[in-house]
Amino acid sequence: MVKTSKWLLAASAGLLLAACGPGESTTEESVADTGNGSDERQTLLVWEDIEKSNGIEEAIAAFEEEYNVDVEVVEKAYASQIEDLRLDGPGGTGPDVLTMPGDQVGTAVVEGLLAPLSTTEEVQGIYTDVAMNSQKVDGTVYGLPKAVETTILYYNKEIISEEELPTTLEGWYDLSKELTNGDNYGLLALWDQIYYAQSLISGYGGYIFGQDADGNYDTTDLGLNNDRAVEAV
Repeated sequence: MVKTSKWLLAASAGLLLAACGPGESTTEESVADTGNGSDERQTLLVWEDIEKSNGIEEAIAAFEEEYNVDVEVVEKAYASQIEDLRLDGPGGTGPDVLTMPGDQVGTAVVEGLLAPLSTTEEVQGIYTDVAMNSQKVDGTVYGLPKAVETTILYYNKEIISEEELPTTLEGWYDLSKELTNGDNYGLLALWDQIYYAQSLISGYGGYIFGQDADGNYDTTDLGLNNDRAVEAV
């Protein structure tokens, strides 16, 4: 497999602390005291992505032993967890912790669906600045990064040899015209979706939002219409 650039697109998912339902406390004490100081064993409800809970089994076992709690994991499509949170959260049946795409955190905070997360600079330092910023709103932390992904370009070695592998977009375009025949295509890309198109735009030097001196996104600085982005498109 071959990447089309060093860093094409980073899309982060984070583990976030859900706000409580009506009548429940959102204080640091209630969030932190999950059972160690009580005779009654507590249950922590976690919403995880589909078919991903087996990847956190060891972490769950260690957490249960250390904090004397039971962790219940419910799998939900993580991209749509915010929709369920809008219904279950206010009703008091929502999760304590959930996985959410980084680009949904701001919306969830504005709607009062997430509680601030108290964490140290040392813990935040484990993650890259870009990943950590995806879990913040106005400088306040609401979650910790769980996964970062990027797009890649892969090819079929039975169709394209390593020797003739294009190294430029123009090369891929020309080869695609040669290989496209009926339902067979030389190159397929969802470049009508910004998630994938950003791979090319950022490779040329375009961007969605600029950043200020502190690394925070500046929504007044739009980079989708600069010369480099136009060239990419």
